[in-house]
Amino acid sequence: MYYFCHCLFPNNVFSKSWKKAAELKNQVNSKAYITENYTKLQTSISNISASINITKGVEENKFLLAASLDNLSKYVPTNIKFINLNYQNGSFAITGSSSNYNSCTEFIANLETSKEFPTAVINNITYKKDTKTYDFSINIPQKEVENNEQTK
Repeated sequence: MYYFCHCLFPNNVFSKSWKKAAELKNQVNSKAYITENYTKLQTSISNISASINITKGVEENKFLLAASLDNLSKYVPTNIKFINLNYQNGSFAITGSSSNYNSCTEFIANLETSKEFPTAVINNITYKKDTKTYDFSINIPQKEVENNEQTK
C-alpha cells in the first residue's frame, strides 16, 4: 500500500503542498498583522494631529490669555484668593475665597462695571464655618464683539 500511495502521491508533492499551505498561512497572518498595525498607526496619527491642533490653538490664544489675565488682575481686591481659574474659548470660570464677604461682592462689582468684563456673573458666595472664609464662583462669558470693534 505504501508503494502505491508513494507512486501516486510522492513525498515531494505532500511536502510541497504542506510548505505552500504554511507559506499561505504565514502570508495571511502577516497581512493581519500589517492591517492591525496600520490601524494602530492611523489612531496614533489622529491623536498626534489632534494634539498639534490643540497646541496651535494654545499658541494662538496665549497672547489673548495673557492680556486678559493682566486686565483681570486690575479688578481683584487684595484679600481675594483664586482657587481655580479656567480659561476656555475666551471665557473665564473662577472659584475663589476670601475672609471678607465684602471683598467677594467688591470683586464682582468691579468686573461688572469694567469695560473688559461687563458680562461677569456671580454664581454663589458660601460661608465656610470650618475655615471662616467665603467661597465664591464667578463666570465671565466671552464678551460679544460689536461691529465697530471688529473693524478696528
